[in-house]
Amino acid sequence: MKKKPVKLTAKEQRRRLKPEGGGAHYFQGRDRQRLRYGLWKPEKGARGTVFVLPGRSEFIEKYYETIADLLDRGFAVIIFDWRGQGLSGRLLKDETKAHIDDFGLMVDDLADLIKLAGQKKLPRPWTVLAHSMGAHMFFRLLHDYPKLEDKFEKAVICSPMLGLNTAPFSRAMLLALIRRAKNKRRLKSFAPLQSNKVKLWKERLGLGRMTSDPERFEDEGWLINQNPAIGIGGVTYGWLEAALKSIDLLNNSDLPEKIKLPLCFVISGRESVVDPGAAAAFIKRVPGAICVTLKDARHEILKERDEIRDHFWQIFDSFV
Repeated sequence: MKKKPVKLTAKEQRRRLKPEGGGAHYFQGRDRQRLRYGLWKPEKGARGTVFVLPGRSEFIEKYYETIADLLDRGFAVIIFDWRGQGLSGRLLKDETKAHIDDFGLMVDDLADLIKLAGQKKLPRPWTVLAHSMGAHMFFRLLHDYPKLEDKFEKAVICSPMLGLNTAPFSRAMLLALIRRAKNKRRLKSFAPLQSNKVKLWKERLGLGRMTSDPERFEDEGWLINQNPAIGIGGVTYGWLEAALKSIDLLNNSDLPEKIKLPLCFVISGRESVVDPGAAAAFIKRVPGAICVTLKDARHEILKERDEIRDHFWQIFDSFV
């Protein structure tokens, strides 16, 4: 006998169902790659637009609650599925593999999204809300397209990927493995400890590393179960090589000292996915940057329990 679907609670509906006022669309990247973005506007006139830049393996649907929070604050929202994940075009025949040859391709996609937002005359001022890899890509944008910094009024940066937690491998060991894979022409193979299984909620890095909220932790798995095409598995050697090159590019450049845009960094006090030391070193170099550490937060601050999210939104509201 088929089980009846479990009815979602009001809180689950807010987190898992598409907010009113918008939805997902597609545009074509400069290399004809199919790219998916979401656009929402509040019922009344918007006080500005927030560009939400998700992390690795994430997708628009995972941010429904955050989109609703921003709409409640009177903002229009534009959000992005990075190439190779979500429902944007995948880059390999095996679509479970997270792969890219060069992070610069995603930088170009972000520049194209900004151009699209201008064409659509999205309400100003424009603010960035970026998480993890999304934060990294925003800084790469400022590096590669310095003139685009003037498009934004402020940016809120969560758990930025300015270094990777490579445990149990040292960085030197990981680089040696990447070189070996490159020599054997295996950059499109899964990196060590990565899997071709789409990472559902309890198979991912694990409750306690991503968030301390078991209910929000389950949202991702629920959403992937509704539409398996949005999920993705582990990273390839090629993705790792591209990520490490891009991280080195940012950290060895004079970008931090050149940033004029007001930045507010919100850091997880119990971070174990990205390298908090690398983030701290980068932040110290940014003139006038504000940095707040949420001591009990794990990597995914926007998927944390209510008291931590409430603290985050207090910081956001005060800064923006």
